[in-house]
Amino acid sequence: MAERKPKKDDRKDEDARMLAALGFAFILIVIGIPLWWKTTKVHRVPLPYDRIGELSDVYLTHEVNVMVVTGNEYRSQKIVRDLQEAFKSSRIFSFSFHGRSLSSRERAVLGEGRKLHELDTHSELPHPNERGHILFLEVPAMARLTEAAVVVGSRRTIYFASDSNYVRLVAVLQDWILQESSMKLTIDAMEAPTRVGRDLWGRRRIVPSIAYDILVSLVIPDPQAVLIDWDVKKAISDYMMPFLSQMSVLADFNVKSQVLYFVSLGARHKNIDYFPYHDEESLPHIITPLEKKIASHVSRHPTLNLVVYVAPCGETPVHLFSKYENLLVLTSAFISPQWGGVQIVNTSEECSARQSGSPEGRNNSDSKGSIYDILLKKDSTLVSLNSAKEPLPQTELLPLKRPEPREWELDLLMRVRTMEQITSAKLTLQSLSQLLATIGNIVIEDEVGESVWNATEGVEKATKLLAAGDLFGAFTLSQNAFVSAERAFTDRSLLALLYFPDDQKLMLDWEEYVESID
Repeated sequence: MAERKPKKDDRKDEDARMLAALGFAFILIVIGIPLWWKTTKVHRVPLPYDRIGELSDVYLTHEVNVMVVTGNEYRSQKIVRDLQEAFKSSRIFSFSFHGRSLSSRERAVLGEGRKLHELDTHSELPHPNERGHILFLEVPAMARLTEAAVVVGSRRTIYFASDSNYVRLVAVLQDWILQESSMKLTIDAMEAPTRVGRDLWGRRRIVPSIAYDILVSLVIPDPQAVLIDWDVKKAISDYMMPFLSQMSVLADFNVKSQVLYFVSLGARHKNIDYFPYHDEESLPHIITPLEKKIASHVSRHPTLNLVVYVAPCGETPVHLFSKYENLLVLTSAFISPQWGGVQIVNTSEECSARQSGSPEGRNNSDSKGSIYDILLKKDSTLVSLNSAKEPLPQTELLPLKRPEPREWELDLLMRVRTMEQITSAKLTLQSLSQLLATIGNIVIEDEVGESVWNATEGVEKATKLLAAGDLFGAFTLSQNAFVSAERAFTDRSLLALLYFPDDQKLMLDWEEYVESID
C-alpha cells in the first residue's frame, strides 16, 4: 500500500498541472488575446472610400430657368427655339426655356413707364424672385427710354427692344449673366492647376470662406500739415454696410477701421517735369510696408484691405502711371487682387490753405463722398463683383441708384462659389482618403470621420440640387461640405502624423496654424 501512494500523488500532481495549463490557456484565449487586441487596436472610423472615389466621375451642371415675354406668343416661342438651339451644346448649364406673351396689364405698365428704373422696380411686372432665374422682357417702343437695344437690369430682368434679334440675347446671357467659359476655366484650373490658368475674374476672386474681414485704414503720414477730420465709421455705415448687408447671403463680413499717423509709402515716387508719380513696378514696394503697419494678417479670416492714403504736402499731387497703356491713372487708385486696394488722396487745397495761414483742417464732404464711392467700387471688385465684362454692341447695364449689388451678379457669384466649394471639397476628400487608405495604422478619430462623412454627403447633395436648379440650397450644402472637408484635413490628430509632399496641400507649421484658428 505504501508503494502505491507516490503513484497516486504523481497522478494528482499531473492532473493539477494539466488543469492549470488548461486554465492558463483558457485565460489567455478568452481574456488575454481579446484584451491584447483591444489595447493594441488602432482606432479607425470607417470612411466612405468608394463614394469619395465616385466623386471623380461627377460633372457639375446647373439648370437655369429662362422666361421670354414678348408682345405676341409666336415671337416668344421663336426666340425660345433660337435660344435652345444656341445653348444646346453647353457643358455646364442645362436650360429650361419658357415663352409667353405680355398680359394686358403688363403691356400697359410698359407703355406708361418713362424710365427703365421705374420698370425695374415695378411690382406688376414678372421680375423673377428665385435665385438663378432669368427674364427676357420685350419693351415696346424702347427707343424712347434708351438708345441701347438690350439693357441688363439690376434685378434678374433683361430688357430688349422689339427689333432686337436673338443673337444679342444669346451674347448677353452667355458673356455677362452666366459666364460659362470663366466657370469652366475655374473648375479646370482647380483640378489641374499646372496645366490650366484662370481668367482675369478668376485671378481677382477671393478664396472661398464662410467669413471675411474688411479693414479700412486711413493713413495720414503728416498730420501736422494736414488735419483730416473724416468720420470713417459714418462713411462705412453710409456707404459700405448697405452693400455688405446684401452680400451677407454669401458670407459674413466683419468691417474694421483704423487711423494711422506718421506712416508713409515705402516706395519713393518718381518725377516727370516735377510731377510726382508711382509706376506699376513700385506697387509691390507700396503694399509690403503698408501691410506691416496695418497688421491685416492678424485675423482668423481672409482680409480685404481698403487703404486711404493722404499724400503729404511735399508730394501732392501724386498719381499712378501705367507704362503698359501709357496713361495717367487720374483716380490715383489701384487694386491688388485678393489683398485689397489703395486710394491716394491729394491734398492740394488743404496744403494751399495751410501755406496761406488758413485753418489746418478742411472738411470737403464732396471729396470724401467721391473717395468712398471709389472705395465701394474697389470693395465690390475685390469681393468678385463687377467682373471684367467685354463690351457688347448696343448693350448696357442699368446704372445702380444705391450702393448694392445687382441680383443677377449675386446669383453669378453664388453659382461660381458653389462650383468652387464643391470642387475644393471633392479634391480635399480625395487627397485625404487616398493617404488614409495607404497608411493602415494611422488613427482616425470620430471627429475626423464625422467631418468626412458630412463633407461627402454634402458634395453629393449639393451636386444634385445644383443640377435641379436649386441654387441657394446647393450653395448652402456646398459651403457646409467645404468647411467639413477642410476641418477633417486640418484636424490636429492627423496633422501630427501626416505630411503631404506630393499633394496639392502645402502643410507648414500646422500646429501653429491650428492654434491660430481655434
